[in-house]
Order: sequence, then structure tokens, then C-alpha cells
Amino acid sequence: RVWMIDRTKHELYTLVRDVPVAAGATDGTAGELRLTKPLDRGITASIVSEPAGFNTTNVGTSGRWSHDIDEVNTGSENRSRKGTTSYLAWPLWDSANGDCLGVIEFCNKCDAAASSNAADSQLAASSFNAADSQLARIVAIQLANAIVHSRQQELIAGRNEAINKAYEEKSYDAAETICIEDDDDNAKALSS
Repeated sequence: RVWMIDRTKHELYTLVRDVPVAAGATDGTAGELRLTKPLDRGITASIVSEPAGFNTTNVGTSGRWSHDIDEVNTGSENRSRKGTTSYLAWPLWDSANGDCLGVIEFCNKCDAAASSNAADSQLAASSFNAADSQLARIVAIQLANAIVHSRQQELIAGRNEAINKAYEEKSYDAAETICIEDDDDNAKALSS
């Protein structure tokens, strides 16, 4: 699961799509549910300030784990699951700005090979190993880069829209300067 930081609300959030009406949609159809965790408590929040990932085979022995905050069940997980045991997480860093964007977490690694019966629907619990941690780190880096790129594209699209609107409203000659308001309400002068 990917948890993003909402700095204005001081929380981590994730979106669960196609949630049945009973789980939170209000319009009679499947919808989207926003799950939140406080940014100052719990194992996921503790990863935000970490420069590296965190891996534990028993969350119950971790001083960071808070069952009421960290144990999230959206109803889509396996209902026979007893709870989180093994946990692996990496922060999503914007390397250009040095800001943490969120956390990617993996809970309860299952190992089909360790199951005593291949036909058994229950998979054996397993611990995350060094290879899992390395793969999670690579995924975190790539995901963070994709998030930053997406935000940059949204910013560029918004600026282009503002420029196009300004040109549609008034005919400018090549020597004029137009002023575009950005999201922070600071005026930015753009020369044509």
C-alpha cells in the first residue's frame, strides 16, 4: 500500500478505489475511500523521517507499531488473516527537494513454497529478506520519481492553460509582458 503525506492535515492517507456502498460510497455506487493515519504516531509515520527502509519479522515486538493505527483492514484483504506480522516499508523521497512524499509498505509476506500442502489455500507466512528489501527500495525510488514527474506535468499544464486563457482574453504584441497568477497567488511575469 502507498501512503501519501497530507501536510495541511498532518496525516498520511491512501485511497481505496471501487469500495462498495457499505464501506463509504454515498451515491449508491462503488466509490473511493480515503484511509488516514496520523503523521506523528505508528510504524508507517515513523518511516517518513527515515533515510532508509524498515523491515521487521514481528511488528508486535517493534516499539513503533500501534495496532489501532497501523492495522488497516479495508475489507479487501484476506478475512482469515490474524493481523500484520512481517512488515517492510520504504519512504518515498523527492530527491531534488529532499522532501518525503509518503511511504510504500508491504505487510505479511506469503510464501507458497513453504506451504505444507500446495492445494492448501492458506499460504505460509514468511519474513521479508534482503532481496525483498532491495526490490522495495527500487520500487520506492521509481514511484517517488513518477509522483514528482506527475506533479510537474500538472504544474506545466496549469501554467499553459493560464497562458492560453490570457492570450484569448486580449491580443498581445510580441514586446508585451503578461502576468500570470500561480497557485500561491504570487504574480509571475512571463515575457512573450
